[in-house]
Amino acid sequence: MSMVVWRLIYWLAINVVAMWAAVMVLPGIRAFHIMDVLWAGVMLAIVNGTLGPIVRLLTCPLRLLTMGLFSLVVNWLLFLFAAWLSRKIGASIVIDNVWWALAGAVIVSVIVGVGGALTRPVYRYDKG
Repeated sequence: MSMVVWRLIYWLAINVVAMWAAVMVLPGIRAFHIMDVLWAGVMLAIVNGTLGPIVRLLTCPLRLLTMGLFSLVVNWLLFLFAAWLSRKIGASIVIDNVWWALAGAVIVSVIVGVGGALTRPVYRYDKG
């Protein structure tokens, strides 16, 4: 398989693990079956991969103005949208209120951020 396919599989797995961690850690986010977590993670990966860059680009001035804190609001809204989409396709993911969604967005952001840091290339600068 090509490198692009492996990267897509990797990011899909990272988003599924992040959604699973949010469901396991937070009592206000529940899923009734492991397949629900899987579908919610897939929806999260699709939303973060397609809609996420567009929203982040459009909100760049606000993120600069708030020194990055508005990124939390963007991640929060993308998390809520992914949960809504997963419910529309039949996954029974339940978020009690928007504050649990905020906590879930923070957990997902940390895990996806660590997953991204693990794949960044390490550069060596040789003097000579």
